[in-house]
Amino acid sequence: MQADQSGDEMVQISIEDEGPGIPSHLRERVFEKFFQANGRVRPSGRLEGIGMGLSIAKGIVEAHGGRIWIGDGVAGHGTRVSFTVPVGDDEPMSDKL
Repeated sequence: MQADQSGDEMVQISIEDEGPGIPSHLRERVFEKFFQANGRVRPSGRLEGIGMGLSIAKGIVEAHGGRIWIGDGVAGHGTRVSFTVPVGDDEPMSDKL
């Protein structure tokens, strides 16, 4: 995981795994509801996951004025998911936490 300030108004956060990766021609489709790029099968014979995670993440990121995308892992394998969100306003800490 990595977080960097991207300009004055955005923060970029990236999360990376070491799995098989997502082929470049499927990277936009993984944000579609119920789409699964790598249909891994559990020992029970059922598919792993339901294909909603990245669709939900995209909705949340975009609702906050950000952007989300898929890239290759830095080491040349795996998947890197990156997104930007606006830097929040400074708010005073409440004494009633």
